[in-house]
Amino acid sequence: MPIKFKKSDVIRQKGGGYVTTHHYMSAMTTEMLLNYINGEERCKPKQRVKAIRELDKRKVPYVWTKIVPETDNPLM
Repeated sequence: MPIKFKKSDVIRQKGGGYVTTHHYMSAMTTEMLLNYINGEERCKPKQRVKAIRELDKRKVPYVWTKIVPETDNPLM
């Protein structure tokens, strides 16, 4: 099975029935994946590894930075 980026959306239509939208890693743009692994938003390590594997599969060079939490205490 292909790797999922996030859970599938199931939307109920007016006339009855459902439409399912899948979010696969291979369907995401390269720019979006790079922003995801370097973004300010916190992503789970498992999702980050999935994105890095997809970029490796596409043979895209990347540089990702580790997110360091900011603290209010200057002594730390």
